[in-house]
Amino acid sequence: NDLIVLSYTSLHYTNKPNVKYTTHIIISCAELTADDQGHYTNFTLVNGTYGQQRFKPIVDLKKDKPELKIMLSFGEFSNKFSQMIASAANRKKFAENCLKYCQDNNLDGIDLDWEFPGSSTGSDPLHDVDNFTELVKDLRSTLGNDMIIGIAGAIKDKEKVSSGGWRYIDLPAVE
Repeated sequence: NDLIVLSYTSLHYTNKPNVKYTTHIIISCAELTADDQGHYTNFTLVNGTYGQQRFKPIVDLKKDKPELKIMLSFGEFSNKFSQMIASAANRKKFAENCLKYCQDNNLDGIDLDWEFPGSSTGSDPLHDVDNFTELVKDLRSTLGNDMIIGIAGAIKDKEKVSSGGWRYIDLPAVE
């Protein structure tokens, strides 16, 4: 059966998805962390201890339904994403952090919820679209073909902006 039934659940609430018909769950969300100079260091679940307490019971749903696929979502709430992907070293470190987190927590992949590379607050229109493409390539190389990489974004190809540069996602490049 090729049917995918997705549930998007937040660490902010106490409800758990009903997995009777659900095939995939995306847990929202993780945030990037940076040092005082704005350089990417790692990521953490939102809501601190409460987020950690909510995370485990959701992942534990796999005990009752082993074929269930669970991914962790990374939301773009600041310019940290744009800063992180600007460096090849940061992209590699992020991909390695994702792999370790997925392996340590029995996750099946990640979801990049950066809907408007190049046009959201703090974005770099000259470089974000190309750097985002490189990030997806780095993730695929690091995570391998068995892990899922989801992208929540504007479903349209990249487009030029009047100030120079690009916005949205270069769809053909990330296929």
